[in-house]
Amino acid sequence: MSDNIKQLAKLAWDRKLSYLNLQERFQDELTFAHSGGMWRADKETISFLNAFSNIDQITFEDIYNVPRQINPSELLEVCKQKYQFAANSWAVEYANLAKVRKADNV
Repeated sequence: MSDNIKQLAKLAWDRKLSYLNLQERFQDELTFAHSGGMWRADKETISFLNAFSNIDQITFEDIYNVPRQINPSELLEVCKQKYQFAANSWAVEYANLAKVRKADNV
């Protein structure tokens, strides 16, 4: 009986680790180079760029806190594409992990 409990605990830990790895991979897919800087296509960046979408050029810090002159509309489009691609990939892989989580697979 205790071996069975140990095995179930190990599987639960493996699932949690898989979810954390998947989340980290999602964050990595959001990072990209553009206009001489490194950017992260997260919700905060997309919202910020949306506020300046009608301006031709702004100074904005990249992920390394280096100020860069960028066109907010261009960067916004790239951010949206990167975010949507990464979010779709994450959703598909998360659904696959959730299928394994069902009790009949344990």
